[in-house]
Amino acid sequence: MVQLWRIVWMILIICIGIVGCVLVFEWFPLDNVKAWIAFIFAVLGSFIASTSIMLLKIKVESKKYVELLLKYQKKYVEGEHVDE
Repeated sequence: MVQLWRIVWMILIICIGIVGCVLVFEWFPLDNVKAWIAFIFAVLGSFIASTSIMLLKIKVESKKYVELLLKYQKKYVEGEHVDE
């Protein structure tokens, strides 16, 4: 859940920066509602796709590392390790 909030804050900050650039560099006029709607859908779609991929990757990696930790604990903590 912590990763999700980090991603949400990152997206919010990036969106503020993008909107600032749109306004400063006049990429499209302020009164063009269709352009703003298209912009919002494009940005939201991109962020939803990338966030979904990042969360899936985090979930898969977390599962892998939990399994590795359990193997390590079984080998070294439970006494299977033999000192040379």
